[in-house]
Formats: sequence, C-alpha cells, structure tokens
Amino acid sequence: MDFSFYSQQGVLGSLPEDKRNYVPIDNNFEIGDLPVKLELRYAIEAKRAEKGLDMPVIEKLPRVSRELTMEEEERRRVRRERNKVAALRCRVKRKSHVTKLIEETDDLHKANNQLENIIERLELEKHKLEEAIRLHSCKSIKLCGYDK
Repeated sequence: MDFSFYSQQGVLGSLPEDKRNYVPIDNNFEIGDLPVKLELRYAIEAKRAEKGLDMPVIEKLPRVSRELTMEEEERRRVRRERNKVAALRCRVKRKSHVTKLIEETDDLHKANNQLENIIERLELEKHKLEEAIRLHSCKSIKLCGYDK
C-alpha cells in the first residue's frame, strides 16, 4: 500500500513531529491507484492536516461474547448441519451441470467437424462438376439446348 500522498507539501508539514514517523512514503504513488474508500480517507486526512486538526481515533468496540443456551446451541448445530447438506447438494449439482456442459460442448464440436467435412466434400464435388461443364464441348446445338 502506498502512502506517499502524505509526503506532499502541507500534509506532513502540518502534522506534529511524533505523528510523522508512522507514515511510509513511496514516490511512485498515484492517487488513482487507490480504492475509492482509501482515496477518500486520505483526502479527508490531508484536509484535516492542512487545518492542523488531528484525525479522530475510532476504536472498534470489542465484541461481547456470551454463553449460548442449550436451545440456541442446538438451533445453531441444526442450522450448520442443514447448511452443510445444502452446500454438498450445491457442489454435486454444480459438478453435474459442468459435466453436462462439457459433454454438450464435445458433442457440438463433433457435429461441427462432421458438418465441415461435408462442406469440404460438397465443395470438392462442385469444383469437379464445374470443371466437367467447362471442358464439355457440344457437338450439336440441339443436344446442348441452344435450338430455341
């Protein structure tokens, strides 16, 4: 991750000396390379730093864990078991679907190859017939159909 945005004039200069040490700097930084959320955060931090304001520290609250009742544990176990069975069914169904698609693809490739062979044979026959017509010489006008 790249934080050289902080190295621009006015951003680090307005931070207290003890806050400047945690910022890694990379000079090959492009602001457009950042995800939008991170880019927005850096822009807000830069504006706050220019005004001499510190960024508010937001601490995540610890997750309160409590003991589950026997009923809740049983419901959780049953739900997990149902989810496991459903996930297995889904994987089997997806594998079956993929296998079916592969078989269909193979069948279509075979049919396509057969059709291409037929086309090639017919084109060869067409060229032979065209050549025979070209080489054909009529002895009689009546035989050739020119007696109209």
